[in-house]
Amino acid sequence: MPSRGRVRRLSAAITSLHYLQSEDNRIHYYVVCDNDDDETHEFCKKLKAEGFPIGYRRGPRFQTMGGVINEVAEYAKADAYCVINDDTLCLTLGWDKKISEACEKVPYGVFWWKNALPVETLFPIVTEKWRQVAGGIFTDHYPYWFDDLCLIELWMMATDQEAIFLDCMLIDKPTHTHRMRDLRFWQQVYNKTRPMRVEKAVEIAKQLGLGEPKLLNSFAARV
Repeated sequence: MPSRGRVRRLSAAITSLHYLQSEDNRIHYYVVCDNDDDETHEFCKKLKAEGFPIGYRRGPRFQTMGGVINEVAEYAKADAYCVINDDTLCLTLGWDKKISEACEKVPYGVFWWKNALPVETLFPIVTEKWRQVAGGIFTDHYPYWFDDLCLIELWMMATDQEAIFLDCMLIDKPTHTHRMRDLRFWQQVYNKTRPMRVEKAVEIAKQLGLGEPKLLNSFAARV
């Protein structure tokens, strides 16, 4: 969970997840904060001192959101990874159990949370097996949210399947995106790098033993 200067929201997001988790799985929370964000750092230190299952990375600000997420996932290995913002609240009791059951059915899966509000948002749940064959959870290209779109495209092109939304509910009411700039430029980057995702999808399908994707090129052309 990347966070900057929003301790109240960060606390609410983590508390809702922790309060509603089952006791069936070992869950570790991890926060990414910047060197100059003393408030977030102190909050994480205090939680850790209280025995809360939390870790944190405090360091120079990454140029890309995906880059820091990938670094944390490489360090804090897990069976599945949830990338969640600090402006959300979890609404599903036993959310981790639903994720665990989905991972048992599709061990290489990429899954998605649902949003309680009528706004389309994408919060991924990525298995370790997918992370390994894909070389990470996200790319290292974008300063903000385009990576979730890249990931959902990769999944659909590699597996010939629709996106899998679990019965796990977040309420996402976004307010402000840090470093929000040059949106038109990043939209062009996202569009023009689709051929790279086509190649990557073929590679992922091969490594997962899924065979040659049948709908890949028609899907990419339609998008």
